Amino acid sequence: MLIGKKTHQLINEQIGHEFFAMSSYYAIAAYFDSEGLKIFADYYYKQADEEKVHGQKMIKFLSDAGADVKIPAIPAPKAVYSTGVEAAQAALTHEEKVTELICNIVDAARGEKDKISEQFMQWFVAEQLEEVSSANDVLALLKKAGPGKEFMVQQFLKHD
Repeated sequence: MLIGKKTHQLINEQIGHEFFAMSSYYAIAAYFDSEGLKIFADYYYKQADEEKVHGQKMIKFLSDAGADVKIPAIPAPKAVYSTGVEAAQAALTHEEKVTELICNIVDAARGEKDKISEQFMQWFVAEQLEEVSSANDVLALLKKAGPGKEFMVQQFLKHD
């Protein structure tokens, strides 16, 4: 195996976090779909697809490094939201947690002098900046617009 034991363990765990994020985004997208907010729904469906790709990249990395892939069970995501702000806040909170977990993997790789994993994880570090920033922007727009203005706000997402 080309990577450190602790890093290997954390990446396997992170695969579960990525797939949980995917299912969480699908649940958020379904909420917006049920509210007739198709642009928001499409935005979160796209986010879900990105999380799936992140998990797949980690699986491929572990396989290429000669490490066992052990995809953990994932809990069911929250399925009911009462407002767009609540759904967007859930997305931001999750992205902030994922950022912390990604940084923990980088720290573990450094501690094990695992340059291969550290280099691989740098892509995810940069990606998390974009993910948190985007989630924060959506939440800020919803909060500024106020309750019941989701239809208006989603027009900004059309241009992203």
